[in-house]
Amino acid sequence: MIELKPQLPILTYPDGLKTFVSQQTERRARVKTAIDNATVAVQNARDSVTVPVIGDSKRVGNANVTLRTSEDAKLQSAMRSHAQRQTVKLIGDIRAELDKVAVPIIKDMNRASDLAKEYATRHFDIHSVLRRARGTANGLMEATQLRAYYAEILEDIEPRELAAFAQQAIDHGDPILQDAVQRENFTRSRDGRAFMNATFLGLIQNTEFDTAQAQLATVTMLYEQATVQYATFGREFGTVSLQRMAYGLNYGNSKLNEDGSISPRNIPAHFADVGE
Repeated sequence: MIELKPQLPILTYPDGLKTFVSQQTERRARVKTAIDNATVAVQNARDSVTVPVIGDSKRVGNANVTLRTSEDAKLQSAMRSHAQRQTVKLIGDIRAELDKVAVPIIKDMNRASDLAKEYATRHFDIHSVLRRARGTANGLMEATQLRAYYAEILEDIEPRELAAFAQQAIDHGDPILQDAVQRENFTRSRDGRAFMNATFLGLIQNTEFDTAQAQLATVTMLYEQATVQYATFGREFGTVSLQRMAYGLNYGNSKLNEDGSISPRNIPAHFADVGE
């Protein structure tokens, strides 16, 4: 038995599809802006933390050297460690604020990407596009009548003649004839078919199908771009960042937790040891 899926709201072509893509484009821009701002904030945080030089400076040849006692050296090391902790704290706060903004948007992009894949296979696959094609007809009634006319002509004709109609459908770019031809060929037994349906469907030109598939692929591509940029932000921070990079490089096949972290069970197996 073929499993049926829950209702997927109709996405109109071309306006509904354009809106769907533009919404994802706007989300991508918001994620990029948030990450770009966070990157600038990180640099500013690093620049704001300075370590004073302990010891006496002396000119030796062409270079300046700093002379320190053992106590000076200990104090200098302690100050460097404090500055490093201070920098890490500042950057951690920046990353936490970024997560508050970026994670909800990326989750929305993830949902839109999943929807795009469903639309590509259920509403904008070549069979669906041909089924609802109106061709040069002025309305649905005329298109329906034309389909019935084609179906009557094509029924039970010789394979060679059906192949001729198929070639005509390819050459003329008539989507209604294309639909009728592939339906008739598909209903025949395998040894009685005039041609392979997959070959026929691969040869026809259909603007709606090509445009829709490209736009829906763009929705997923925008999501992938956002996940990679988010995953690689702050990559110098160690394990958590490396897990994010694995997540991004896997193009979002793992799911983010609500706080933006990635559970070990959600990391793909081939990236499981990336932070070890």
